[in-house]
Amino acid sequence: MVNPRSLAALLLRRAKVKSWRYIKKYYPAYISKSERFKELLISYLRPDVEMIDLGCGKGLETPISYKEFTRHSYGLDISEAVFSNVTIDQPLLGSVYDIPLPEASVDLAVNQELLEHLEFPQRMFNEVSRILRPNGIFAAMTPNLWYPSTIISFQPGIEQILWGA
Repeated sequence: MVNPRSLAALLLRRAKVKSWRYIKKYYPAYISKSERFKELLISYLRPDVEMIDLGCGKGLETPISYKEFTRHSYGLDISEAVFSNVTIDQPLLGSVYDIPLPEASVDLAVNQELLEHLEFPQRMFNEVSRILRPNGIFAAMTPNLWYPSTIISFQPGIEQILWGA
């Protein structure tokens, strides 16, 4: 008997691969949100910048190695996985609701795919505001419900419509 969860995971992966093929075929100029976010970050990273990646985990989703582009980079996560992150200079174990840095200590605060998981996002915004220096920047990336691969992956029968499968 087939495990329903395994089958669902396989179908989701298959749909995502097919959706990327579809996007590349019909929208060749399309740039993924990760690539756009990477370009945005690179425009702010300089050798004199101190930054923090909020909710960075192991750094698997981090588009670039921050420590190569900045004076100093922190990574904050509630998981001890932060200590395995090689994209940052200094791991910090803690919560975005109580960031263990002094006031006005960073020029750039970044978070990717984190806001949608927070019960109290305003508390995080207050903390980010506290740790940012004057004219500091907060850059965030969140999921897009209308992102093409999301739409294609979760609509029953879409494979038949698009690929005749």
